[in-house]
Amino acid sequence: MKRQTALLRDIGALLAVVGLLTGRPSVVAAATFVFAVWLLSDRAGRRALQRMVTTQTLSPAAVRVNQVADLAVSVTNASAWPIPLLEWSGQLPQGIEVMAREGSLITISGGRKPAVHGRYSMRRWEEVIQHVLVRSNRRGRYVFGPTYLEIRDPLGFADVDKSEASEAILTVFPALCEVPSALTMPTAPYGTRRGLPWSPPDPTRYVGIRPYEPGDSPRLIHPFASARTGTLQVKRLETEADDEVELVALASTAPYLWEGVDPLKLESLIVAAASTAYHYIHQGAAVGFSLAGSVYGQPHGFAVKPENSKDQWARIQTALAWVTPGGGTAGDLTAILGRLASRSRPGTRICVFTCFFARDWIPYVERLRRRGLRVTWVAVGGDTEFPALPGVSIVHWTPESLKLQTSEANTPV
Repeated sequence: MKRQTALLRDIGALLAVVGLLTGRPSVVAAATFVFAVWLLSDRAGRRALQRMVTTQTLSPAAVRVNQVADLAVSVTNASAWPIPLLEWSGQLPQGIEVMAREGSLITISGGRKPAVHGRYSMRRWEEVIQHVLVRSNRRGRYVFGPTYLEIRDPLGFADVDKSEASEAILTVFPALCEVPSALTMPTAPYGTRRGLPWSPPDPTRYVGIRPYEPGDSPRLIHPFASARTGTLQVKRLETEADDEVELVALASTAPYLWEGVDPLKLESLIVAAASTAYHYIHQGAAVGFSLAGSVYGQPHGFAVKPENSKDQWARIQTALAWVTPGGGTAGDLTAILGRLASRSRPGTRICVFTCFFARDWIPYVERLRRRGLRVTWVAVGGDTEFPALPGVSIVHWTPESLKLQTSEANTPV
């Protein structure tokens, strides 16, 4: 807490000086009384400020680009004394657009450090909650706070303030666009996907017949084959398995860190990866995601194993929203490709998103192909030459193609 200059203290100091210089005890007594009133009001204000509680809550805490979220600022007077005048201000992150709701007591200031402000009086044990609407046209992680509180009375007898580390975090997911036809997932023919031996059989994946054995389900009996052979025959089915897709993104726009970052290319790569992940999850595939680069809280990259669920989609969106520029290198991508070559099952589709191509990646791409993995390389940017790799599909994704926004693409699966 920081105590500011108070009018009553200055008056008391002036009276004390005058009383001592003139030798008048009455003036010294008046100065003592004024100091006592100032000290009492100051202590009361500091005590009341200690019992003030502020919280910031965002609903929802994660939104799409240009979607509105509600920021609720709660101020609670947990003391038994009323507050004649309370002023508070909350710091706003850059890139956030704020709209005060109708009837709100909150004002908005712009400039280099945008903030929201509140000014009102409070009764004892009272809680005041005010709302503002916030949104952003850029993906990212936005931190609201801290909050500054100041208590004063209208006469200026007390003036104390403090800073509260009450923060709220808003995640803005990347925008999504239509996926090129070269990346769409065709329906897999029967028998091309094979699950684990203990997985249940898939009735739509008929691969042949075999003689009936005790314990077989009557539903598996093949009537025509049984009539033709004169013995009971049952259908032979493959086990259930989801299509698996591994997405790999390199959050860098140049081979060397000292070449800097092209913001348009980086955002294009993030939109392309997010849109492709949404497409495959929506089609029912198990999607894994690996990011070579820096994500907030994980400076050495991000990785999740293949899964098809709403939680998986949320994890991938959040990781892409929290990407910080300039954190990935060609060596980071090399390590990811080597890991996928050793763990991915045959038939898995590998989609790699980069803004440039390094020759060091070619041996690892060959390893992926020898393992029976289907590799698709997505070249983002359009101004870098990518070599023709045998058995590898090259898809060029330029920033112009990202303008085709879909109205339902950001809807969770």
